[in-house]
Amino acid sequence: MKKKIVWLPYDFDTAIGINNEGALVFDYSLEDTDHLAGGADVYNGQDSVLWNNLRDAFPDELMEMYRSLRSSGKLSYAAVEKMFEEHQGKWPEAIFNEDAFFKYIAPLVDDGTASYLAMAQGSKAEQRKWWLYNRFRYIDSKYNAGDALTDVIQIRGYAKSDVTVTPYADIYPAVKYGSYLVRTRGKRNQPFTLACPLDKVNDTEIYIYSASQIASVGDLSGFKVGFADFSMATRLQSIKVGDGAEGYENPNLTELTVGNNALLGTVDARKCTALGGVVDLSGAVNIEHALFDGTAVTSVSLPVGGILKTLHLPDTVTNLTVRNQAEITDFTMAGFANVTTLRVENSPAIPVGEILASMAPNSRVRIIRFEMTVTDTEEVDEFFDFLDTMRGLDEAGNNLDRAVVGGVIHGLGTVSAAWLAEAKSRYPEITIEYEHISAQLKYYDYNGSNL
Repeated sequence: MKKKIVWLPYDFDTAIGINNEGALVFDYSLEDTDHLAGGADVYNGQDSVLWNNLRDAFPDELMEMYRSLRSSGKLSYAAVEKMFEEHQGKWPEAIFNEDAFFKYIAPLVDDGTASYLAMAQGSKAEQRKWWLYNRFRYIDSKYNAGDALTDVIQIRGYAKSDVTVTPYADIYPAVKYGSYLVRTRGKRNQPFTLACPLDKVNDTEIYIYSASQIASVGDLSGFKVGFADFSMATRLQSIKVGDGAEGYENPNLTELTVGNNALLGTVDARKCTALGGVVDLSGAVNIEHALFDGTAVTSVSLPVGGILKTLHLPDTVTNLTVRNQAEITDFTMAGFANVTTLRVENSPAIPVGEILASMAPNSRVRIIRFEMTVTDTEEVDEFFDFLDTMRGLDEAGNNLDRAVVGGVIHGLGTVSAAWLAEAKSRYPEITIEYEHISAQLKYYDYNGSNL
């Protein structure tokens, strides 16, 4: 009888994040002094006198060693992950499958024992990538090194206040006020206030580190911010650099950079009176509330389509473009006299009729799916005559000689066929609803004379 011997690598079930029983219980943010929920030590050598003395006696040296390894590129997520990939790549998937069958599946099939089935977790390649990525982010935040140094929110403060950080993932929230670094160990979704140690804040640079791992930095309006760059904060859910309270004013902020952030829901820059130009929110595809009351912005670039609910704008806006934002329930604008470009598409909450009435001739207009109620045909004629004084925009935003307007006009009773035909020829994309249509009939005899 011949026997076939297959050598299987030992501990194929060993991987980052699991315990000796093959269970994924070790999170990326655990440290050597921590315990699991049941009280077990995370680190088996936790009571080692040698290790405790080393950690307690040389914290600065350990920090400096880590910073040196990170800055030199010798220790990085890419380098460590590559080593794992290359080592694991020596064995084909078939070996992993055979190993899993022999250790975990066969006991269930042959003996009805499912005790080991939960350990059949494959190569854990994707879990390892997730764990290592977040581990490097965590240790970088602890030692203020590596990616944490360039992954920042940058503001410039002109009044003393504090920063309250709510981490998106487990990190050490860290804020540098001028030359003073304030840091604490944090947990995801829990706010931590990092108090400003300065006696006075005046044109002071403030850096909030590990920006991409932060969900919120709280209310920054107390700093009377003069510069703000949130472009690195790709998981930030709210930005508050202004306030609507009576008596509040921030005359310092002149520029606000948001970047591309799919999680950002609110931007509040109210009463930042010097904030002008264009604020670009086009990359914030899930923005819900945009508050710019009391600013001097000339335009807010919104995403094309989305779930915007609140839009507050000042009377300094010259370009009002709102496209496919059907969820708006709260739109306010201090005045429309400065608007020279109006582009509203599939956004019924924007009062296009009121805005058009305030615009000067030769402005640019593109309105898709508006609704207007009138009482007689003279109102329609006046509206069309007004549109004739305007220029338009094509779908790509290029200038046209005529306004582009499509929608529905309600409220008419009886209209003549001749008037309706002329109106449709002027603006064919506008549907005119009416109750009755009249026509004039003329009768002629065989000689062509009127009867």
